[in-house]
Order: sequence, then C-alpha cells, then structure tokens
Amino acid sequence: MKSPRLATLCAALGLALFLNHQSHAQITVDGTRDAGYGSALAVQTCGTGFGAGAGGSSLANAYAINDGTNLYLFIGGNIEGNFNKLLIFFDSKSGGQGTLNFTSGPDFTTNLTNMKFDSSFEADYFIVFRWGGSSGNAYADIATLGASGAAVTPSAKYRDWE
Repeated sequence: MKSPRLATLCAALGLALFLNHQSHAQITVDGTRDAGYGSALAVQTCGTGFGAGAGGSSLANAYAINDGTNLYLFIGGNIEGNFNKLLIFFDSKSGGQGTLNFTSGPDFTTNLTNMKFDSSFEADYFIVFRWGGSSGNAYADIATLGASGAAVTPSAKYRDWE
C-alpha cells in the first residue's frame, strides 16, 4: 500500500532542506542530535502499525541542516531488526522522478512503482536503510534515480556497519 503521508513527508523534508541553507553551529556526527539542528522538520503524530516503541519500527522526528557544503540528517525513531526499511529520497537537481517508476532497484524498491510525490518534488537519489538477521548488521543501499521509467543505478551496495 502506498502512503500519501510518506510522499508528503519526503517532499516537505526535501523543500525544508533546500530552504534550510544557512549557517548554524558545528554539527558532530556521533549519533546524538546537536542543538545546532534547531527545531524538528517533521514529527510523527499518528500511530504506526509496525510495532511502535522499543523493538518496533517508527519515525519519531527528523532534523536536517545544510551548511552549504554538507547535508546533515538526524532521524529519530526505531527500525525493527527484521529488515524493515527506512527510505530517504533526495531532490537536489532538475529532473528526477515525481512518480516513482522503478524497473530495477535494491531490496523490494520496485514495489514503490507509481508512488507519487508532491508536484514540486522529483527524486534524484535515495537511500534504503535496514538492519536485521543473525549478525545484527545494518545495511544501506544508495542509488541514483534516472529519468522517469529508467532503471536505478546503484551508487553503493550493502555497506555493513557494526
């Protein structure tokens, strides 16, 4: 089932990232949200059917800052250790896909074909995060979205973090 809330959240986050290009305090990438992120760009206000809370999967909040050179994201919440996924789409240049049309892609992303973003959002890149299995490793796929109807070109695949 495609979620219009997800598409709206992605579009809103993308627009906020674009507009949030300003100077802020130094950000340290260490798994802790720094005060320099400012206020949350998104906060989950509705329940989830994926085991919210400890051990479940839910997005609690999202913060972002663009210092002109780097984009810093802090996403609070949980991803259940059963290979549930968090996908983040980026609109950073002209073109891209406003309606997803995957002809290939990592980890079941082809199931998202026909998901529509807001009219001003055309995704150019995306990241799929997940973790699970007996090893407990986390994985990420980073991919470039081609023109509408084009295949996904993997930029990086299955990076293990421990």
